[in-house]
Amino acid sequence: MKLEHGDSKNAMVLGICIGESTMTHIPLVRQVTMAPAITYLASEGVPVDRYLRRARLSSPSPGALEKLVPFHQVCDFLSSVARAEGIHDLGFRVTGQQGMEHLGVYRRLLAQALTLHDLIQTSRGLISSYNSGLRIWLERHQGQVRYCQKFAETLPQDQLTEVIHFGLASAMVISRYARGADWQPNRLELASGPVDLALHFPGLADLPVSFNQPHTSVWF
Repeated sequence: MKLEHGDSKNAMVLGICIGESTMTHIPLVRQVTMAPAITYLASEGVPVDRYLRRARLSSPSPGALEKLVPFHQVCDFLSSVARAEGIHDLGFRVTGQQGMEHLGVYRRLLAQALTLHDLIQTSRGLISSYNSGLRIWLERHQGQVRYCQKFAETLPQDQLTEVIHFGLASAMVISRYARGADWQPNRLELASGPVDLALHFPGLADLPVSFNQPHTSVWF
């Protein structure tokens, strides 16, 4: 077995080679994505270090926030905490607590965008160096735009609820950063089971929402 890894802006793939013919690519994510969850959970009295050890992770130091770690371990960490501690809306809570600040260098680059369109296009260009386990794209449908998020199929599908919620909440935060705090989408499609979005986004109480979709979509 040969293990190869790289940590650069353009190399976001960790490969495990078994024999000569099989290559498995493991999605990576920067440790800055864990920081808001760790901060929030610690403030709630959750024994964070115990869950991090179980997921074979450690709390990132301030100087190592841009370091890459396997994304499936982050999913394992968040899923384990949510289930054991009964925090079924963890992804929304974390993003709601942190706003744009949790995005680190990624946030600073996005902040240079002048319009929502520019912001989305910038995020599409940057996402592979921030999180190689997430794909985002745009579709146009008769005067509407559909912003889509889909997590890699190689990730543990039964541990994605928290990152799916985190992804949607981050998209809402970013959109409102560009368009104003009262911005609302026209429709949402969420790649998880039913959840009361109005608890975290009161303005979405009457918005059409579909659950258990192949990927998350924000229509506007």
